[in-house]
Amino acid sequence: MHPSFYFFFVLLLTSTTLCALNPQVNMMGLKVVGNQIRNQYNEQVKVIGMTRSGMEYACVQGKGASEGPLTLESVRTIMTWGVNTVRIPLNTNCWLGVNGANPGGQAYIQVVKDYVDLLTSCGLSVWLDLHWDGPTGKLATGQYPMPSKDYAVTFWRQVATMFASYSNVVFDLYNENFPCLNGYQGMTCTMPTCDGSNQVANTQAWLCWRDGGAACTGAPNSFTGMQTLVNTVRATGARNIIVLGGLHWAACLGPMMLTHMPADPLRQIVASYHPYKTHGCSTQSCWNNLIYPMVSSLPLVIGEFGQYDCGTEFIRQAMTWADQYGIGYIGYTWNTWACTAPAAITDYNGTPTVYGKGLKDHFLSVTTPRQMPSAYVCTGGVCGSPDPPMVQVPVGPVRIKSKATGKYLTVSSSKVLVASTSSQVTAAVFVVANVAGGVSIRSQASSQFVSSSTNADPLIASKAAASTWETFILIASGGCFAIQAASNGKLVAVSSASSTAGQLKATASVSSTDSSVVFCLESLSPVPLGSVSLQSRVNNKYIVVSSSKVLQATATSSSSAATFVSATGSGGTTLNHQASNMFVCADNTGASPLIANRAAASTWESFTLVSQSANCFYILSKANNMLVAVSTAAATKDTLIANVSPSATLDSAVVFCLSSPGTVPVVPPASSTSGTGNIPSTSSGASIISTTGAASFTSTTGANRGCSVAVSHLLSSSWLSGGVTVTQWNALLTNSGSSSVSVVFSLPPTVQIWNVDLVSGTTNRYTLPAYQGSLQPGASYAFGYVAEGSTPLSATILTPAC
Repeated sequence: MHPSFYFFFVLLLTSTTLCALNPQVNMMGLKVVGNQIRNQYNEQVKVIGMTRSGMEYACVQGKGASEGPLTLESVRTIMTWGVNTVRIPLNTNCWLGVNGANPGGQAYIQVVKDYVDLLTSCGLSVWLDLHWDGPTGKLATGQYPMPSKDYAVTFWRQVATMFASYSNVVFDLYNENFPCLNGYQGMTCTMPTCDGSNQVANTQAWLCWRDGGAACTGAPNSFTGMQTLVNTVRATGARNIIVLGGLHWAACLGPMMLTHMPADPLRQIVASYHPYKTHGCSTQSCWNNLIYPMVSSLPLVIGEFGQYDCGTEFIRQAMTWADQYGIGYIGYTWNTWACTAPAAITDYNGTPTVYGKGLKDHFLSVTTPRQMPSAYVCTGGVCGSPDPPMVQVPVGPVRIKSKATGKYLTVSSSKVLVASTSSQVTAAVFVVANVAGGVSIRSQASSQFVSSSTNADPLIASKAAASTWETFILIASGGCFAIQAASNGKLVAVSSASSTAGQLKATASVSSTDSSVVFCLESLSPVPLGSVSLQSRVNNKYIVVSSSKVLQATATSSSSAATFVSATGSGGTTLNHQASNMFVCADNTGASPLIANRAAASTWESFTLVSQSANCFYILSKANNMLVAVSTAAATKDTLIANVSPSATLDSAVVFCLSSPGTVPVVPPASSTSGTGNIPSTSSGASIISTTGAASFTSTTGANRGCSVAVSHLLSSSWLSGGVTVTQWNALLTNSGSSSVSVVFSLPPTVQIWNVDLVSGTTNRYTLPAYQGSLQPGASYAFGYVAEGSTPLSATILTPAC
C-alpha cells in the first residue's frame, strides 16, 4: 500500500468513527498544580499507561515508520487494559530526515501526527518521548547519554510548535540520561551512584544533566542540557507539561535532582522515574529514601518500568508502592517481542505475556475502562459527549452530598451517617483513603471509620480501624459516585422511611439507577499554614489591620495587605498579625469587629476554616459559632465581624481566599521509623525556607579549622492528627567551609525522620548514612522529618570532625 494512501486511511478512521472505550478520567487540559497533575475540570489525574515502541527504531532498521498496527482497533485494544496514556518513543534523525533515516522528515512526521490524533481523539493523553538521538553524521540507532547538541533543540522546537495546541500531549524531553559513562564520547567525569556515595561524581553529573555543554566534563561540545530544552519548548509558546527523567537511565532521582531542577517559567514540570528490577534504585527502601521525598515538591510518574525475567513480582511491588502516594506509571512495552525484552503482549490482539498480565491485572484493579455512549463522536481530533465530565475518586478530606436530597452528610450523636444539612459549614468532613479492595471513609472529627454491616443497619462512624466492613467501592455516576459496600455488595442509599429518614443504609441493588444511591464528593482545600494574606470575595479587597488594630477589607493588592501567620491546634486555627505579633480576636464574644490585639490565643482567638472552594474558606468564630463577614453597616463598613449564622443563606460576604495555596499533603513512608499513620487533612502554605530552628557551626581555629556547616528547613506540608498540628519538613545540611565534614547533629524528638542514621547509643543524635560518608566542601545533603507543631525543630550542629 502506498504510504500516502495509508495516511489517508488512518485520517479517515479518526474523523468518522466512534471510540468504543474511553478512560475513566478526563485527560484533556492537563496541567501541573502543586504536586498534582490535573485536567481541564481541575480534577486530579493519575497516569496509567503503556509505551508503544516502534517509531524510535523502525525508521533506522528498514522497517518503515513503526512496527505493528497504528489503527483504531489497535487503540481500542490498548484501552481494554484500563490505560489513559500512551507513550510514543521518537527518533531525532527520523523526525528531521537526516543521516539516511527512512522514512524521514515529513513522511515520518505525518505518521507520528496521525497516531497522536487518533490517540487523543479517543480521550487518551500522549507522552512524546525523545528516545533515540546521536551526534552529527551518525545514524541514531540507540540511546545516547544525553540529548545531542546538533539535533535535539531543532527536534523539540518543531515538535512543540506542532503540538502546542494539544492539551493532552506531554513532552518527555529525553528518555534516559546517563552522563559521565566512563570514556563515552570522551567524557572524563565519573558515573554517579544512586545512593549518593560518590557525591563529587553526582554533582558533576547533575550539572551536566541540567546545563549540558561545558558542564559535561571531557565532552563540552556533545550534549544539550535539560535547561536548554525547557527554554526551547517555552520559546514556541507551548504550555504543555514537560517531563524530566533523572540520572542513571532515569533510575536515580532524589534531592540532588530538585537542587539542579531546570527553571520553567510556567512551573509545569513532572519528574519521571524508570525502575527496573536489575538496576538503579530498585528496592522499597531506596524508593522511600530517594524517590518518595520528591513527591511533596512536584508530580512524579513512573514513566517506564518493567522486569526482564518474564515475572511480575517486581512490577507488582512497584505499582503497589506507587499507589500509596498517587504516583502514576507507564508500563514497557506494547510490542510482541519476547517477554525478556520485556514485551507485554504476544500479539496485537492484546494477548498478554505473563509479565503483561501482571500489568493488565493491576491496571484494571485501579481503573476500569468505561463504555462510551453512542453519541460520543470524534471528528477531526475533536470529541464531544453528552456525558458530564468523568471524575477520578477523590482522596483526602471531602464533604459528601446526596444527589437525591441535596443535603450534606452529618454524623449524629449516635454516630449514624445522615443526609441532614444544606450548609457546607455544618456538614461533616470525611477523609477518603485508598485501601485494599476500594476506599475507606473516616470521620475527620472523631477519627472513626465508617462501617457497613451485612444487614440493613445504618452506616455508622464507629470503628478505630478499617477492614472489609469499612471498605467501599466508589462507582462513577454522572460526575458523582454510587457507593458500594464491600460487606454485602449493596449500594448505599438515603432512606426515605419516616422512622429512618435521611439515614444511609447499604440496601440498594447494584443495578439501581435511583438518585438516592448517588453522592457527590467535594474535595476540600487544606488550610494553608504559615504566612498568608486574606482577600474578601465580596469586594475583592485584601485584609489589613488599621491603626486601631481592627481588621478591614480595604487593600487593593496583596503587597499592601497585612500578613498573618496561620497555625492550627486543638482549639482550631489561629491568625497572628505578623507585624505586631498579636493574635486576631473575635472581641466581645464576637459582637465587635475582629481586632489584632491579643498576646495569647484562647477561645476568642480561635477559628474554624471551612473550605468553600479552591483556596477559599468560611471563617467560623469559636467565640460565638458565627461566621466572619465583611460588614456593610455604615458604622462598621468594610470591617470584619463574626455575626452571620452558619444556617443562613450564605453569600460572598462570608468567603475569604488565602493567597498562598498549599501543596497536597503526603503521608510519609510507612517504613520510616514510627508514626501515627493518619491521613493528612490540612496542608502548609507555599513552601518557605524557615530560619526558625536553623543551626550552624563555624570553626576557624584548632583541629576543625575551615569547617562550616548549617542546616535550613523547608516547609513541606502540615495536617491535623488527633487535634494536634503535625508538620513535615525537608531539611538541608550545607558545608560552606573548605574541608570535608563528618556531621553529627541533634534534634528534639520527632514523629518520623528519614535519610539520616541515629548515632548508636543515643536517642536524638544523627549523622549521615554510612554510604554518604563525609560532606564535601560546597555540597549539601537533604533529609526530612515530621514533628508536632507548626515550627521547625531547633537543630544543634555538634562539633564535626574535619
